[in-house]
Amino acid sequence: MSAYDPSSREPDQLRDQLRRLFRHRALIASGLLLGAACGGAVSTAGGADYTATGEVVVQAISTAPFEAGGVSADKQISMGTERQIARSAAVAGRAAGELGGGADPAQLQRGLRVSNPPDTQILEFEYTADSPQEAAERVNAFVRAYLDHREAAVVRRIDNTVAELNEELEPLVEQREELDEKIAGASTESARQTAESERANLTARIADLQGRVTGLKTLDTSPGDVVRRGEAPEAPSGPGIGVLVPVGSVAGLAGGLLAAWIRSLLDPRARSAGEVRAALRAPVLGALPRR
Repeated sequence: MSAYDPSSREPDQLRDQLRRLFRHRALIASGLLLGAACGGAVSTAGGADYTATGEVVVQAISTAPFEAGGVSADKQISMGTERQIARSAAVAGRAAGELGGGADPAQLQRGLRVSNPPDTQILEFEYTADSPQEAAERVNAFVRAYLDHREAAVVRRIDNTVAELNEELEPLVEQREELDEKIAGASTESARQTAESERANLTARIADLQGRVTGLKTLDTSPGDVVRRGEAPEAPSGPGIGVLVPVGSVAGLAGGLLAAWIRSLLDPRARSAGEVRAALRAPVLGALPRR
């Protein structure tokens, strides 16, 4: 007589477990239908979201050598800072003013996402809205608002610097006029030469300040270029009913199988000779026919 091999019973045990599981087909089918219904409901209730995208190449505006002493333009721009500025309340306020209709800046910010691809000076604006046209209008409004805000900040900085230089120039010009009078009325050659030397130094200083003012006024204040305008998307950006229903069905099927498995564990009844044999660990000698 050969020794009993437990592995020879594994296929039978697996079949018994599957048989127990599929006795509760109603639970499995209910889970599948419920999951599919939930996926369809989420798709219908949530509606379709549309995302429009716009891209801007940020141009570094440097006032060197008039302020920073020759710092290169590429080292004067921080894309992380520019991304935060693009998402700021100030830019949202400009965008709301451009859109009109009493748009709330805080509400507008919720649909905006700004990113910076690595190793580039590009800002990518993405706006998600309920309709394609609204998404395109709002992303373009944010792009223009960001560029306007950046240019206005640079112009304001230049104007303030020019005003400071002009304040420094005024007394120097007055001093030069006084020296002109002093030279004209000099009583001795030595006094005249001293006044002329002072005037030459003063003139060089005035010329330097005037050159800086001219350079600042002629700076290119362009904040950047729009390389991609936001266009109305043709299809929703989020998962549609074609994705949500299958996902819901799979989740519902998994839930139904779990419920059926738990139900089979809690069911104490033996429904086959194999279950009786497994429970009692004894052979089945006979079975009564079912009426």
